Amino acid sequence: VGAVIGALGALFDPALQASLPALAEDRQLLQATNGLMDMTRRLARAIAPSIVGVLAAFLPLSQFFTLDAISFVISAVAIGSLGRRFRWQPERRRVRSRAIAGVATEIAQSGRLVYTHKPLAWSLGGGGFTNLAWNIAFLVGVPLLAQHVLSGSIGAFGLIVGAYGVTNVIGNLIIGSVTIHRRVAMLFAGRLVMGAGFLVLASAHSVPVAVIGSGIAAFGGPMGDLVQLTMIQTDFPSSQIGKVYSLRSTISGVGGSLGLLLAVPLFARFSVAAVIAVCALVMIAVGISGFIRFGFSEPAPPLAREVEFPSSL
Repeated sequence: VGAVIGALGALFDPALQASLPALAEDRQLLQATNGLMDMTRRLARAIAPSIVGVLAAFLPLSQFFTLDAISFVISAVAIGSLGRRFRWQPERRRVRSRAIAGVATEIAQSGRLVYTHKPLAWSLGGGGFTNLAWNIAFLVGVPLLAQHVLSGSIGAFGLIVGAYGVTNVIGNLIIGSVTIHRRVAMLFAGRLVMGAGFLVLASAHSVPVAVIGSGIAAFGGPMGDLVQLTMIQTDFPSSQIGKVYSLRSTISGVGGSLGLLLAVPLFARFSVAAVIAVCALVMIAVGISGFIRFGFSEPAPPLAREVEFPSSL
């Protein structure tokens, strides 16, 4: 069941990202739509633990899966209600490659397209390192920080995570509603803000300081993520959006998995604050490297839509 859910999710998420441009008529509306979608995801993850506590009082644990299944049915009905008018219509090749060779060709073409978009390629590569550092610092480091450095209570951990979730939502609302003229600068500024927040978190010896650091780090996430998603959706042909998004997810997933693998030996050997601080410096280094490479300029995106498929094919 887990394998099936994971496989279908790997199909749904890229298709969702490729479909959003059909719902949003211009770049600003698309950016706001991305912000709304990301906000609902982050908000659901933030409030889910508290809902579990309420439902567990009168609902058997096995029926949690029933509720989850019902939520998927509701989601499917909602998407189906959009009708055929909003159906994603990708650009097609006149000649289609087949079998394994065709898959390899598609993957290679998507990689070449991403490579031509230098800022996005740089950001995707840096995203792997950022996600590696985030998983170490937040998923493992924050619980250890709350236990060993702060009060040691579950309340301290809850406040830190709650601050992260709330600020994530606020960041999505703000970034999704403003006009961003320098998208490349915003991409890497988000990494700097996130790293700065984790530096504050690493130096925290009280819950209020840790909450502030968590909030700063959380605000940096939407700064980079929403711009990155909008770039993928607007700077690439519709037939490549899902593939580029899948590449993004793969890089992020590999980085996150490596982060969880490295977390155990790192925290066993070094102090909690030191490991979180190093992770923060990795995030800052990703941001600084982006500014060194591209400065505050806004390079023109590749003309992917015009050059994707020569008419001679």
